[in-house]
Formats: sequence, C-alpha cells, structure tokens
Amino acid sequence: MTFKKDVNKLYKVISEHKILNWTDDYSGDDLSDAIDHINLMRNRNFDKGISDADFLRIEDVDPKRLLPVSAFKGKAFGWLKKSQPKHKWAEEFNKYLNRKLDHLFEQEELDCPIVIDGELGDGYGRVHLAYALEETLPVAVFKGEK
Repeated sequence: MTFKKDVNKLYKVISEHKILNWTDDYSGDDLSDAIDHINLMRNRNFDKGISDADFLRIEDVDPKRLLPVSAFKGKAFGWLKKSQPKHKWAEEFNKYLNRKLDHLFEQEELDCPIVIDGELGDGYGRVHLAYALEETLPVAVFKGEK
C-alpha cells in the first residue's frame, strides 16, 4: 500500500490481521527472570554477568530475529494459523513446545518479551506463539548493567 503522505506521522496504523493483543509493558518478575536467564547462559563468563538492566525502548520485532531457526522445529512461519482451526490452537501449540501454555490463549493482552544486550531473556513461549501465528511482536529492549 502506498500513501502520498507519511501516514505513520499522522495516524497510528493498526494492522488488521493481528490475532494477538500485546501490551507495551513487562512485569518486574519477567525482568528478574530475564536477568537470571542471561546470567545462566553466560555462566562460563562470570565477568560478563549482569545484576540489573536499563530500559531502552519497545521495538516491534519479527520473531525469526529472536530465536535461531532450529528453535522453530522445522515449522513454517504461521504454521498454526494456516494448518489448524482456531479451537485447536492451544492443544496443538502445547504439543509443539511440549509445555502447557493455554494461558497465552486465554489472556486479553500479552506482556512483551524481554531482550537484554540482544539476547532473548524472557518470553520464549510468546515468541513461539507469534511465530506460529505469523505476527510481529513488541519487545522490551534493555542494556545489561554489571
């Protein structure tokens, strides 16, 4: 779609195909979990550990940028939306990740995942869900502090 004016400056453009509703917020518990996860992943490099994180921005991200391709287990982008009726999404998604994530389908709004220093710290299930439904998602971006 082409516009003569930059409508993003005049209006908030809302995608009509979005299935998931996201907040541009994150919980303190999620941030603590993200810091713990980042430190766990860096456990062999103790000098690179972090104790806190500074909020930088909320960024709209393609889920394929947040996890390696192998994490999606050979499934195509949008596989759940394209291959399953809506009433089977929770069941199929739980099988796919071998985790019980029904609560993601029951929430009116999902908190955004957290990225610290370019690494996904919290929100793996939410990233997989956005991937399965062929959507971008907002991510809270942080810079780690020692």
